[in-house]
Amino acid sequence: MLHVLTWHNGVEEDGFQNVIEFWATKTLWVEGSLDRYFTGVAEEEYDLVMFDLAKRLAFAPYDGGLDIIAFDPQFLENMEDRYSHWMSKRTDKR
Repeated sequence: MLHVLTWHNGVEEDGFQNVIEFWATKTLWVEGSLDRYFTGVAEEEYDLVMFDLAKRLAFAPYDGGLDIIAFDPQFLENMEDRYSHWMSKRTDKR
């Protein structure tokens, strides 16, 4: 992985300073190859955002699910149809 950026957001009143590090790598997805990263996110070890540049997608998993950002509305509809049994029943998902 390539270290891209370290972000310091300043010192807060209690003297605590957030430091956020950004890392990047390019990889081909193979089923199961990212499981350790999803586990790390679920266990709140770190945050993760993945990009598919060819399809213009961003995937942002978190401990309770996954946000998908896409420029193709048909892709989102297909994902909703395919994984509706996994999706929240909330009405404000868009």
